[in-house]
Amino acid sequence: MGQSGPIVATYISPHERCVVASTRPTTLYPGIQSNYTEHPRTYTGPCPELPRTYPPAGPTTYPAPLPIAYYSTAAQETLPTPMQKTCKRLWCMNADGIQKGCRTQHMPWADGTPCGNNKFCLQGDCVSARSKLKEIDGGWGPWSKYGSCSRTCGGGVKYATRQCNNPRPQNGGKFCLGRRMKFRSCNTKECPPGSKDFREEQCAKFNGQHFNINGLPPYVRWVPKYAGVLMKDRCKLFCRVASGTAYYRLKNKVIDGTPCGPDTNDICVQGMCRRAGCDRVLNSKARRDKCGVCGGDNSSCKTVAGTFNLIQYGYNDVATIPRGATNIDIRQHGYYGRVDDDNYLALRRSNGEYILNGNFVVSMFKREIRVAGSTVLEYSGSDNAIERVNGTKRIDEDIVIMVLSVGKLYPPDIRYSYSFPVEKPQFRWDPNGPWGECSKVCQGQKKKKVQCIREDDSHVVSDQRCHHLNKPGTVTSVCNMDCEIMWVIAQTSECSVRCGTGTVTRVIQCVKNPLSSQPIVVDDKYCEDQRPSERERCSGECLPTHWEFTPWSECTRTCGGGSRFRDASCLDSGGNPVSHDECDASNRIVDQVCNDHACPQWVVNDWTGCSVTCGDGVRHRQAFCHNGVQEVEISDCEADSRPDMKQPCNLGECPSWHYGSWGQCTVTCGRGYRLRAVVCRMPKGEELEDSECDAAARHVDIEDCEFAPCLEILPTTPPPPAWVRTEWRTGSWTECSVTCGQGLRQRYVSCRDIHGNVADESACAHLPSPTAQETCLPQPCGGGQWRTGEWNRCPVSCGSGTQTRYVACVFPGEENIADEIDCDPSQRPISEQACNANPCDISRYYNPTPSISSNRIPTGLTAKWRTGPWGGCSSTCAGGWKRRAVECQDGNGHPSSNCDDRTRPSEMAPCNAGPCPIWNYGQWGQCSTSCGDGEQTRLVHCQLPNGQILSDHGCEVLDKPLNKQPCRNHPCPRAARWNRGPWSTCSVTCGRGLKTREVVCKDSAGVTLPHRHCPKKQPRRQRKCRAGRCPKWRPNPWSTCSVTCGKGAMTREVHCRLGRKGKPVDEARCQGMKKPRLRRSCQVKDCPALYTWQVGKWQKCTAACGEGMRQRTVTCADPLANPVDESYCDTDGRPETSVDCNERSCVVRWTPGDWSECDKPCGPGFEHRSVTCQEISPTRWSVPQPQSKCSGAKPTTMRSCNLGDCRSFTRWRTGPWSECSVTCGGGLAKRSVQCVSLTGTLKSSRDCSRKPALRPDSQKPCNKGPCLPNSCSEVQKLERARYDGEFYLHVHGKILKVYCRDMETSRPSEYITLAGGEGRNYAEIYQKSLFNPNQCPHNGSRNSSCACHDKGHPDAGHTAYNKVRINLDIMQISVSDMQFARTVQGKAVPFGNAGDCYSTARCPQGAFNIDLSGTGLGVSPDTQWHTQGRFITADINRSQGIFITADIHRSQDGSVVQGKCGGYCGTCFPNPVSGLRVRFLR
Repeated sequence: MGQSGPIVATYISPHERCVVASTRPTTLYPGIQSNYTEHPRTYTGPCPELPRTYPPAGPTTYPAPLPIAYYSTAAQETLPTPMQKTCKRLWCMNADGIQKGCRTQHMPWADGTPCGNNKFCLQGDCVSARSKLKEIDGGWGPWSKYGSCSRTCGGGVKYATRQCNNPRPQNGGKFCLGRRMKFRSCNTKECPPGSKDFREEQCAKFNGQHFNINGLPPYVRWVPKYAGVLMKDRCKLFCRVASGTAYYRLKNKVIDGTPCGPDTNDICVQGMCRRAGCDRVLNSKARRDKCGVCGGDNSSCKTVAGTFNLIQYGYNDVATIPRGATNIDIRQHGYYGRVDDDNYLALRRSNGEYILNGNFVVSMFKREIRVAGSTVLEYSGSDNAIERVNGTKRIDEDIVIMVLSVGKLYPPDIRYSYSFPVEKPQFRWDPNGPWGECSKVCQGQKKKKVQCIREDDSHVVSDQRCHHLNKPGTVTSVCNMDCEIMWVIAQTSECSVRCGTGTVTRVIQCVKNPLSSQPIVVDDKYCEDQRPSERERCSGECLPTHWEFTPWSECTRTCGGGSRFRDASCLDSGGNPVSHDECDASNRIVDQVCNDHACPQWVVNDWTGCSVTCGDGVRHRQAFCHNGVQEVEISDCEADSRPDMKQPCNLGECPSWHYGSWGQCTVTCGRGYRLRAVVCRMPKGEELEDSECDAAARHVDIEDCEFAPCLEILPTTPPPPAWVRTEWRTGSWTECSVTCGQGLRQRYVSCRDIHGNVADESACAHLPSPTAQETCLPQPCGGGQWRTGEWNRCPVSCGSGTQTRYVACVFPGEENIADEIDCDPSQRPISEQACNANPCDISRYYNPTPSISSNRIPTGLTAKWRTGPWGGCSSTCAGGWKRRAVECQDGNGHPSSNCDDRTRPSEMAPCNAGPCPIWNYGQWGQCSTSCGDGEQTRLVHCQLPNGQILSDHGCEVLDKPLNKQPCRNHPCPRAARWNRGPWSTCSVTCGRGLKTREVVCKDSAGVTLPHRHCPKKQPRRQRKCRAGRCPKWRPNPWSTCSVTCGKGAMTREVHCRLGRKGKPVDEARCQGMKKPRLRRSCQVKDCPALYTWQVGKWQKCTAACGEGMRQRTVTCADPLANPVDESYCDTDGRPETSVDCNERSCVVRWTPGDWSECDKPCGPGFEHRSVTCQEISPTRWSVPQPQSKCSGAKPTTMRSCNLGDCRSFTRWRTGPWSECSVTCGGGLAKRSVQCVSLTGTLKSSRDCSRKPALRPDSQKPCNKGPCLPNSCSEVQKLERARYDGEFYLHVHGKILKVYCRDMETSRPSEYITLAGGEGRNYAEIYQKSLFNPNQCPHNGSRNSSCACHDKGHPDAGHTAYNKVRINLDIMQISVSDMQFARTVQGKAVPFGNAGDCYSTARCPQGAFNIDLSGTGLGVSPDTQWHTQGRFITADINRSQGIFITADIHRSQDGSVVQGKCGGYCGTCFPNPVSGLRVRFLR
């Protein structure tokens, strides 16, 4: 029979009659484990059905208690034993199949099964129930190794387990406490791009399984379901039908490591969502920053935000969110909070495919939007006042935000934001850094340092910036070629021995130019050849000598490696001593290692257990002397280092028996018993089970007590029947009634039967009643002391008497008697004591030889009544009875019958233990409901008359007043119901829309009530509707490719149709929808050709909207890229030189401004506004146009107004408008509105309240236009533009037209197009110089016939500018940028520079001209020009040096600046620190 241990119990269903186990060892019942491997045997007799008293079905691991807990006695007694004796083998029935009948697995009955009278089964034998098994508590075994990871990537989980088998719990022992399994993260690397979502993979495993659900297709496809799943169910596998909205739970748990949801880093482990970081590690605190970088600091991205509020029927583009964006938040705020404003968010991909609310079909309810990769966006549904799309993770494709506007065309209010990676500066390796030092003093090499520089300004930065780039080779050059360096032996010593082999020592030096007349010794590091050895072998002729040695000394150590020594003498052939130098030193051995074997060491065993289970004890261990191979004698180890073999131990303080004082005897006469409490406690007072203390040392808790024999007095209370056993129970003592001195404390006393129920006090009348009140003394109240007097004389001369003395409490030093509460009552001296204990001589009272027949006691010895002490009161409070023993005794204390019954003392007396506690209660509280049925409560306490509150056990529980009762206020309002309004018309004119209605809660009288008064199920407020089919763009099939090899084109027709095969309709009905492409490229195969077409960059579109065109150059080139005649190339494959662009239709319309204030403060007047013709650009910004471009009636520019009767005593007065709260995107401007009298005195607004309709507005909308990008980089991101051209930017609160260059790169730059052209924007350094520089011919004007030569200024030149580069952050023009400059003559001259080398006579010829007209910019007044050179003349605003004049020539607004500079030689240029700064003119 195997050991019992943790049992996995598989409980049998009540409907099963038998469990047939396999042939391997099987556990059928808790506590039984079989090692039999016999085949099952069959018995065809009847098998009883087990009663249905099993625990829940399912495998459960338990300790091994006696299984009587699982099977009722009746069930166990009916287990059949047809072939074996009781308990030996268990038989079960197999009710089905060929092997029908009763079968056995050769398993014994479960331990604990009753098998006879007061017997049960134990390990196959029927034993007496008195047999007690020793309980063995279980202990944990070692942890297993971690298993395989649940995932191969993306963050999985692996487990390690341990078993409760060291030892296993047996015989009812306790099971192990603690966790059985531990887990940790694994394979946290990110999955390869394009991998499926892990939850999606799990759902896909059920593809094609419809589970017999009605309505599901046979080839159903399952996808994950996230939205709408409860938080507690996120780790269950909910999957949705891909073609519908229905979803089901397909598995109760997802695979470990599955993310809990798309919006969290937490992962599922064992069906529970566990905390994890963005690094996919459990309990990690790593989090993604707003840029989506795990553990980032928000520095790698910036937040882009914008708004949109233009209205146009159909789908309208709002913005494009680029690939790589994170933290996306898009909101559409309903018009004035309306849900039905007929504006709906929509999303589409860059290829035109809608992923949300496309094709005029709107989703009302919450859903998930999957984009490229595993990113999921959440959509709130359109049935919200704030429609929202949001997500935190990175998207891997461009998404276009759109708004669908239908119905009443309320203006949308869209606000969006997202984070986008910041473009990092570009770096590169520069191999032309500074030269390093020469590597050698002679004939060396020097290298240029390879440095990492920033491309835009060539600034040297840390090499870490370029670590990802290939480092170029190092530029080298030879150096110090006019010298030579080598090792030189400067000095050599004599041989170290006279004979034999010795050494010589040499001095080696590194010398520069050793063959010259002045060689120089340099550092050894400069000599590259191997350094010659400083020692060299030498030998001398030896005479016949030898060494003679003394014996070896004793070894210095016996083990562990010691040394031994000897002396040596050098002798010649005659045995005479000679110098040691005459002998071979290599043979002189005078020391040697000895005893190098390891020393033995002390080895100890583990400590034994402590000799006690509590308190102080000792533990032991053994120590052995071991030499590493075997045990040796103890004497071989050092005795001083021998480890301790005994050590004190302490297992905590021991519990001990504590006992209380003896209680009262159960009788007042005769023989009885008394009890006391004996408990097992720790020293700190914690009460333990009695088994924790030493049973042998337990104090007795019961002892006999005996009084005088009881008198045969008829009891006032009949004793209880013999079969009734009662006892007095007492409660805890209350606090003492005083804080010092002597007081009272009370407790609850009741009569209880053997079951603990309250019995009538008469049932305990035969028992002494415990006192319910006693005196107490917390502490003495004062510093009094006890004083005693002398003892009085004993009142008797023989026998037993009592003498007394005076005892009083007094204060020290005073004679006044104090209260006894001022003294410690426990120290009070006795005031009575027994006296004269000598027996009395009774011979003088009667004849010492009485008559044998006389039984009378002499009359001289009279009998009298004697009384015992009073017993306890029969009641703990109010009136009761107390009893005492009364007995007639003679003078010797013997019982007598000669007492007078008339003088017999009373055996019973009334007693009063103080007032009884009563139930006290307060007033009823308020009803719990404001109408209808409710409940009200009050406080009820058990309280003494002095106000002290007791526990409820102190009063009669059955008499406790109610503390809760029902209540009812006025009836609740009449029955309310939902009132439904009529349905509205469909929200769309075609496609699917919504109908809405009003639903309110009203009572039977029609009064509108809050919703809480109506039933919870509210009628729906909207329903779907369909208004006919909407037309769509329908493309025809593509044509065949236009070429048979190389790149060609395919075309098709696209029509606006109703239905796929419907007739074409007016294309205007498809406006607002993206029209499919009409043309696309194709390639059949490569054409074999030597000449190919070369294409240039696309130019800017010729129109900002409407039909435009972009052009590029196309040339035919040979294999060396040289242009050749186009006839050499395949003309059919010639690339297009122009393509259509900007297919978006232009929107040109009348745009009215805001109405002005009424031109009269009172009476009739007029309001005015401006009306301009504006073109709505593709960037949603309004651009002014000539009025001829706008069609339709021009809105009125004037209307009448009337601010009230001028005879009125008050009127409204307004202040100036403030600046708009925002520069774009829609803001508010505010002003003050005050009520004043005709004289301008400020009045209360109530005085003007008679005409509220005339009150002017205090705020108005402003800057409604959308926000534009503020740089060309943002143009790339927001508008997805990748071509160079003009764009409108929002710069420092102004609109500026900027030319964006290098838009195909990651670092585009901004330029201002100069409307004046090259003729008005140039810079010149004049090339001619006078032969006589002291003149100024022709009055300073330039003349080609001057006596001049052309070798004037070395930097002479003339440069004309078409565009100039601008830094928008600091509004500074880069004067040295020549991308759009043309040098007409000589060298390039920076913008705004001029000079010459013409004359010393203030005759400047160099000139520059700056014309910013038409750009909206002007040169800032702070811009200054500096000069440099000799004899300088400058007609500009500032000069430095001698012979300088200053005369600024600039227009009033700074848009035009002209200057002339010259000298001999001299130049002028903008301040090199502040540069050429510009400003906005409006």
